[in-house]
Amino acid sequence: MAKSDGVGQQLKQMMQQREQKLKNFGSMYNLVETPGLFGLGYSTFTSVNLGNSTQVFYLSVNRNGFRTDGYPSILTASLNSSKVDTTRTTDWVAGLLSVQKLVEYNDTNGDGLFTQGVDTVLQVVSFNQLNWALGTESITSGSSTGYNITLTALYEGGTIEIVAQVYNTGVVLSNGVPISPTEVKVDFIINNFPWNSTTSRLALFSAFGGVSSSAQVTRADNQTTAVQYKNAFAYFTWASTATVDGSTVSVLSNQTSINSGAIQEVQLNYPHGSSITDDPIIGVGSGSVQNVPSLGASATATPTSVSALPGLYFVTASAVVILGVAALALVARKRMVEPKLQF
Repeated sequence: MAKSDGVGQQLKQMMQQREQKLKNFGSMYNLVETPGLFGLGYSTFTSVNLGNSTQVFYLSVNRNGFRTDGYPSILTASLNSSKVDTTRTTDWVAGLLSVQKLVEYNDTNGDGLFTQGVDTVLQVVSFNQLNWALGTESITSGSSTGYNITLTALYEGGTIEIVAQVYNTGVVLSNGVPISPTEVKVDFIINNFPWNSTTSRLALFSAFGGVSSSAQVTRADNQTTAVQYKNAFAYFTWASTATVDGSTVSVLSNQTSINSGAIQEVQLNYPHGSSITDDPIIGVGSGSVQNVPSLGASATATPTSVSALPGLYFVTASAVVILGVAALALVARKRMVEPKLQF
């Protein structure tokens, strides 16, 4: 089913605004495949040398989480090292998305969102109880190259997939969404879910946070959460629509601060269907979170933030720093090319 003219035009304008924002980003190049952190996943580096500065983007997709807690997770990190005269400064940031569970529920109050203690829970599928298989493949889009990194789990005759897609230059995907080299397009795909009711809804829960005790967890707008550290930020942003059984449907979402504000829990809600596909984005950038290329309709909303405390995500901070240093050493041995965004 095609989108209505009004919705289609709104989405087109949103994508044009996003593309313009991305063109202001620095670009990274050279995909380098590496072993996954703790041997449980798959990682890539992209990097570029910009005269006196070096930028490194790191992506790691893990099937059992970064604390072996069993939850599939995606880590994006950025390290920018620049030198002015004899002074070298380094900024880094990391954001971790942990995809945690599906909740089938009867929407008792009819608001389209799952509310604990109000709506009737029909079943909970905890992702740390599933057996996740990891697969990778090389992909192309025009002259750009990249990787698909896929996590797949079976559940009572149904299939759940989490796909991370990354390219070495800026591209516009077939659905019209522009992606930068420091972003990951994430597909949540749910096929043949074993529903317990024909009128129920499905809520997908994820948690997003930073890995620094002095980072700022920020609700950038109604469809974006971000973490800021000095002059760098990492973010998770999602659209207001998804595809269910070939039709474009509205996705209602909710954000809740947990762990004293260190983590933002994100809830995405879908109607009943045999095939559900949603495609949010996670990425990193530099400057203020006002520069986040949101997929939200309210991208100009005033951000609200709280100080993050050491917790679930803090344990990976030292690992990210080590990875960043290793990446810089790796980059130093490689011939650098000019960065480019080719939308």
